[in-house]
Amino acid sequence: MIYSKEFVVDLAPSEMLEIELQKAEDKLTEIKTTQYFKMELEILNSQMNKIKEWQFLRSDSDKERQINEQEKKIYDIVIRASNEKASQSSKQQSIINIIKSKIQKSEY
Repeated sequence: MIYSKEFVVDLAPSEMLEIELQKAEDKLTEIKTTQYFKMELEILNSQMNKIKEWQFLRSDSDKERQINEQEKKIYDIVIRASNEKASQSSKQQSIINIIKSKIQKSEY
């Protein structure tokens, strides 16, 4: 049942499931477009820019080592973000599949 200031609408169970399905699909779209760990990645990239700047009394080997360490941190965050996105997408797709199954069962 949907309540509004003007009227009350009684929806059929299948209509309610369709609304639920649309919300679940919208959430999946949101998950797919979200950049996970965005702030952490921005911080690491900012730190990388500082590392790449010329610094007095720092050897080239130290600079290369720092760059390599920072690249590893960035890579690790990118992998974590990718894994989190895949995990969230999978969970949401399962929810969508359950709702679709309920819709099919309600049509028979």
